[in-house]
Amino acid sequence: MIEALGYLEDSRALPDLLSVIKEESNSLLRRSAIHALARIGDSSITSQLSTYLDEPFLAATILEAVCQLGGSEAEEALLRLIDPDHPLCLDAIRGLRRIGTERSVKPLIDLLGTVPDYIARFIAESLSHIGTPAIESLIESLDDESQR
Repeated sequence: MIEALGYLEDSRALPDLLSVIKEESNSLLRRSAIHALARIGDSSITSQLSTYLDEPFLAATILEAVCQLGGSEAEEALLRLIDPDHPLCLDAIRGLRRIGTERSVKPLIDLLGTVPDYIARFIAESLSHIGTPAIESLIESLDDESQR
């Protein structure tokens, strides 16, 4: 039933689906509600969904939904997660590959040199997908040995 609400893509279901996430104890039902919300595609709920990024059983599903919804609030939520010590850091970097804008360039560049090489590769990939806004910062980072 929850999935059907997502397939219908009707925003009238938003409050009820958000209630499922807030009030339901069954994590499977909560994740189904998150998927339905992402399918509906109303980015006005991004900040509400982002509040659940600290819940271990929901975090990866929330992160994927936030990426699917996109927009500046989604980008901001991902930028808050790109701390090398955060368990969702790599997932957030991958998400910025999909939805990152010029706003993501400096925080991603600043991470270079502070993370292992395998994470730096994902940062470089994300920056390449952001494209032209990243070029100047990437060129400047060549002068900084810690960011190479």
